Amino acid sequence: MTQLPSDQDVAHFLTRSPDFFLRHGEVLEHLQFQSSLGERTISLQERQIDLLREKIRIAEMRHAELLTHARLNLENIQRMTDWTASMLRARHAELRPDLITDRLKAIFGVEHVTFRIWEPHPSFGATTPEAWYRRDATAEICKQASGLTQPYCGILNDAAALSWLPNPSAIRSIALIPLRSAEDAVFGLLLLAANEPERFSVTMATDFLRQIGRLASAALEPLLMAPLAAQAG
Repeated sequence: MTQLPSDQDVAHFLTRSPDFFLRHGEVLEHLQFQSSLGERTISLQERQIDLLREKIRIAEMRHAELLTHARLNLENIQRMTDWTASMLRARHAELRPDLITDRLKAIFGVEHVTFRIWEPHPSFGATTPEAWYRRDATAEICKQASGLTQPYCGILNDAAALSWLPNPSAIRSIALIPLRSAEDAVFGLLLLAANEPERFSVTMATDFLRQIGRLASAALEPLLMAPLAAQAG
């Protein structure tokens, strides 16, 4: 009994013989395939058209996805520019804390934004203790902030920084961003909090949050150094 060639044998033969259908064009007339759109059979040419349509559909979806990401990136860049410009317009460093929190809320649509700062090094002066951004910066919070090598996203129900918010139990996701001096010393912690669990998920990229942290740090650092400058004058 003659053994029929396997699927692999046929595929190998056709791959090695690209001119087979040129020499046996009549075979194409009898080849039938099941349509991807139903149970009916179609010719080889129709099958090739189906495959091309599917490739085009996938390419169009990918193109639309790239356009969406590009649009979102452009919007984020514009928001970042607007936020930075608002801080640069503040002639006095004392105006920047409220600008940072209020503008972050408005421009980026974050429900809750707050921060605390402290002296990271004896070379820094002391900010006004009565300022709201100096209150409740406990040793536990300072230690947690110093241990962050990058922004944290997710939910920490026991995060001490949640005590800065009026209703911590309503928070479903947070971003903790360390504030660093030019000497790379941690001198504060920026807290972004949302009522939706997906807003700051553990899987989200933190590059954008890191840039927010760098800009906020640069804007707030003069609050630490200002008293020293006043003493020197």
